[in-house]
Amino acid sequence: MLLFDKFHELKIKFNETVLQCISKVENLAHQVKNAGESFNDGTVNIKILGTLPPKYRIFRQAWLSVGDSKQNLSNLTSRLLDEERSLT
Repeated sequence: MLLFDKFHELKIKFNETVLQCISKVENLAHQVKNAGESFNDGTVNIKILGTLPPKYRIFRQAWLSVGDSKQNLSNLTSRLLDEERSLT
């Protein structure tokens, strides 16, 4: 299977943390980029948001209201970790 396909088919297990989710997506994205495939960081953010379990539905909707200039991986990671703490 091509790395790009693996990236798009990546699923997160029920018991994995947000940090584990982000790490898996980032690692696979890095492998894809190193293999010569190109996509932007927004694709990584979308993949992270798409792999989150249903309890993050409201977070995903709220993320859409964040200004484009602040929709970066660092900000997403920080906000997701805060959200995870509030849900546990």
